[in-house]
Amino acid sequence: MAHVSAVGVDALRRSLGPNAVDTSEETIVRYGRNLLPGGDRRPAGVVYPASTAEVQKIVRVANEHRLPIYSFSTGENRGNGLRSSVRPGHIIVDVGARMNRILEIDETLCFAAIEPGVTYQQMYDELGQRGHILMMDTTSGPPEGGIVGNTLDKGAGYTPYFDHFGMSCGLEVVLGDGRILRTADGAFPGAHTWHIAKYGYGPFLDGLFLQSNFGIVTRLGVWLMPRPAVIRAFFFMFPDDEDLGEIIDLIRPLKLNNVVPSLIKVTSDLYALGT
Repeated sequence: MAHVSAVGVDALRRSLGPNAVDTSEETIVRYGRNLLPGGDRRPAGVVYPASTAEVQKIVRVANEHRLPIYSFSTGENRGNGLRSSVRPGHIIVDVGARMNRILEIDETLCFAAIEPGVTYQQMYDELGQRGHILMMDTTSGPPEGGIVGNTLDKGAGYTPYFDHFGMSCGLEVVLGDGRILRTADGAFPGAHTWHIAKYGYGPFLDGLFLQSNFGIVTRLGVWLMPRPAVIRAFFFMFPDDEDLGEIIDLIRPLKLNNVVPSLIKVTSDLYALGT
């Protein structure tokens, strides 16, 4: 179990304010729950940054006092055991609890810029208030799930924009030394193409922050899809598991020729009923 000094926790309180650091038993139990066979992993405390600058402060204090930190955006990630850290005793950085704003929606260029706490429900509601001209891709998870977390976890959906990382553009990341990295054209101050031009200049670094601990993402650009006139879902059922080979042969040309531009899922009846 990692050891967290009281001095380090006090330093976080001084840096962020007392209300941004929670070491109460109720919070420790709630954030420590884990549904995987290894059981619960109690953290040493939870911090709630309200800005990228505060995430920088957390990282710098953690470096100074050698505090192990574990961050997540929002939602529960039940498929991977909930929100607990990889080991007990860490300081959990709940980035999305207070950083949950939709920063921008461009209806002409079809993108949104969001903070880590923005949920699928929140984005759907905002697009609805704008007349549902644009739509987002979603997942088979609950509407309270987070867009940033799903994207960084290589999530996928059901529309032609099903590749969530592929349809993202431009990250803001707090690195392990507290510096800020902005990918794509975000490196240029005031660039209007930050969330449009995916590759920018130089090496493409965004993939370093998928399922990794190389930094804490505090902003993400997401491409939105113009809503088509008609949306239809199709289901085909085969009676036996042994039909899998035939199924693959049938759907392969549909996908390779882009006849079906969205994701094709081959699932068991239990999975289909669940979604």
